[in-house]
Amino acid sequence: MTVDWSWIGDHTDDLTSLTVSHLQAAMTAVFLGLLISLPLAVLAHRVRPLRGFLLGLSNVLFTIPSIAIFVLLLPVSGLTRTTTVIGLTVYTLVVLLRNAVEGLDSVPAKTKEAAKAMGTRPLRTLLTVEFPLALPVIFAGVRIATVMSISLVSVATSPRRTTRPSPAPCRTRSPWRCRPGSRYCPTARPPTPTASWSPGRPPASTA
Repeated sequence: MTVDWSWIGDHTDDLTSLTVSHLQAAMTAVFLGLLISLPLAVLAHRVRPLRGFLLGLSNVLFTIPSIAIFVLLLPVSGLTRTTTVIGLTVYTLVVLLRNAVEGLDSVPAKTKEAAKAMGTRPLRTLLTVEFPLALPVIFAGVRIATVMSISLVSVATSPRRTTRPSPAPCRTRSPWRCRPGSRYCPTARPPTPTASWSPGRPPASTA
């Protein structure tokens, strides 16, 4: 089997656009998951009875098969990028939420007491003391969620590939010069030959 390396050079634009689209969907899901998980992590850290419920809910959502959750979202958002982003965001919560909670729990109690003794308000303590100390654990979760989202984008976009794209216009001057079934002219067909005939004789056979 031989590899046609020239194909990569001929399709550089397509490969670039698909790669950018792939990364955009994955990064958007991780960003939205981080925005959702951080407030929930603070709530789970401060209100202990909600900790088990929130972490358990994220685990339950993660157990839903990837194809199933994308199919369930089709009636809501259709075959759009929104479906991909919503599904991937749900899957990132199990990693981001747990790591954010663990990161906040890892902040030493003496550090928080020192900030409180200095007259720092709870919100400022959270933003300037607890979050900076929890960043290593949080970013570890971001790294795992990013790898997971990039791998699941292919599964999320597979239903979209089943839709038939509209025929692209032929890039040559004459439509019959395109190769039938080619990428740029998928519906191109050579012109059907016609036979000239007069009313006094039957038409000539074109077979």
